[in-house]
Amino acid sequence: MVNFISPDEGLTATALRAIYGAALYDRIADVKQKYDPSNMFRHNHTIVAL
Repeated sequence: MVNFISPDEGLTATALRAIYGAALYDRIADVKQKYDPSNMFRHNHTIVAL
């Protein structure tokens, strides 16, 4: 479950993409780029566009 990603999992964008799945990760990255371009919400596991 994505809600229970531990601090030592998903440390890279590629690892997080594997956890979320490619389609969902890309969708989240698009929304984040649109609504949070300055990366204000970056704590825990940061979503970045690949």
